[in-house]
Amino acid sequence: RGRIVGETDSEYYFHLIIRDLDASLEHGKEKVSDAIIRTVHALRVDTAHEGGHFTSASSILTDGRFAYVLREFDEQHPFVTRNNAAGYYTLYIGQGPRDERIVCSEQLPVPQVTWELLPNHSLTVVDLVTGAYETHTI
Repeated sequence: RGRIVGETDSEYYFHLIIRDLDASLEHGKEKVSDAIIRTVHALRVDTAHEGGHFTSASSILTDGRFAYVLREFDEQHPFVTRNNAAGYYTLYIGQGPRDERIVCSEQLPVPQVTWELLPNHSLTVVDLVTGAYETHTI
C-alpha cells in the first residue's frame, strides 16, 4: 500500500486515509474521523498540481457502523470561481419520518423528508444504528 496506483485525485485521497489508518491498530470513530481530517489538511497544503489545488474532496465513507460524510471543496479554485460552481459541490442530509437518514448531493423530492445542507469544510459522522449525527467544522 505504500505507492499510489492510479491517476485520480480520489485515489490519492483514499490512499492517504488508508495509509493513516494502517499506522494504527485502532479504527474507532475518532480514529477514522481524525484520519479524514488530517488527510483534508494535507490535501489543502500538498496538492498543488496541474490546474491548481484540488477542487473537491467531498465523499461518504463507512466502516459499517458509522458513515463519514465529508463536504470539502475549494471555493477559491479557479474552476469554482470562473464557473460560479459552488452550488455544484453540495451535500445534504435528510431525515425521514422514522428518523432514517439520507445523504445525497441534492435535495430529492421525497415526501416527509426534511433536508439540511451540510456546510463546506465539514465532517458529519452518522451513527448507522441510531441515525444520530454530529457535524464538525474542519
